[in-house]
Amino acid sequence: MSEGLRQQMLGFVIVGGIGFLTDAALFLLFSKWLAMPVMLSRALAFVPATIVTWRLNRSFVFRTKGTPRGHHEYARHLAVQAIGISLNFAVFYVAVKLGLGRGSAQLVPLALGSGVAMVFNFIGAKRMVFVR
Repeated sequence: MSEGLRQQMLGFVIVGGIGFLTDAALFLLFSKWLAMPVMLSRALAFVPATIVTWRLNRSFVFRTKGTPRGHHEYARHLAVQAIGISLNFAVFYVAVKLGLGRGSAQLVPLALGSGVAMVFNFIGAKRMVFVR
């Protein structure tokens, strides 16, 4: 594995961590403090988190800031994210249905879904979204 790829992966993980914190904070805000249903809270929290990660990955990890055809890049990002969101939600839903995340471990299903989606999203970002 090249040094450049390792740096991209590390950057992607760091940005993913920032996205996860955004996602988790909003999820808790909606589900706990506003008493919204869990799946609705999950959906509402994920959208701003994906915007945060797209902007940070674009600027710092894949460095495509200022490249021509940004709207095409964003469209590809949305397509990859749609699949990533589906994987994330599916894993989250199954984990909740299996009884994971009760009580103080409520973020366990969120972390599982995010982890599976992160692997898919890195591959999609590298090969389809942030291409030069």
